[in-house]
Amino acid sequence: MVDAIALLLQSVGTQLRAEPLVPLAVWPLVRAELEHAGRVAWLLQPLEGSGAASRRVARAMLEHASALQRDKYTASKHSTPLAKALKRDRDNLLRRIGSLFSDVDTPLDGPEKIVEWRIGGETMLGLGRAIDLFVSLNFTKGSGVYDVLSDRSHPSVTSLASQSVAEESEGVTSWSYPVNPDVLDFQVRLGCLILYKTAHTIASYYGLDASALESWAEEAPAHWLDEDPAAAS
Repeated sequence: MVDAIALLLQSVGTQLRAEPLVPLAVWPLVRAELEHAGRVAWLLQPLEGSGAASRRVARAMLEHASALQRDKYTASKHSTPLAKALKRDRDNLLRRIGSLFSDVDTPLDGPEKIVEWRIGGETMLGLGRAIDLFVSLNFTKGSGVYDVLSDRSHPSVTSLASQSVAEESEGVTSWSYPVNPDVLDFQVRLGCLILYKTAHTIASYYGLDASALESWAEEAPAHWLDEDPAAAS
């Protein structure tokens, strides 16, 4: 998940080197970073008590089994052999889960049921709630950040209008998307913060030396790491 976030951030860097620069293309990349970060937060959330290890295993099993369920559903629309192979892998994993946990409820009658899945007392955490968890664990404020990214990533006439300027030339109207320095700063700062925070989560969980990560952070503008993501949203 963190590798994927790093690759998405590299893609942001590629966009910044494009000519002409179109910040519109950055929104969905940072949004995807945040979605991956939510999974990291849920899987490695600090847990306490004697059952913490079992709960973490249950979350990992939910993550793997649900991914197979989604892939199997998608494959059923375009490849019967692939769907059968994924079903076999899913069923094998569910049998293994059943041997480890007595409390297992994974209804298989549709992907929409995944949000109801339960293993070992842990219930599958949906996309939005996982993102909220990441934000709450890593920032003092940040409510609405995912909504901003989503509103700017999804088709929206108001979003496009707010980011564009109409230009008239020989009776023809066209729209350009000028670069707003404050918006660009928000996009890139948030993209870097997401990678920084998730990488720290990994380092903390495994007890790794994070000095290289801090050296990377020192190359960024100071306010990127001193402010919460919602400060400029």
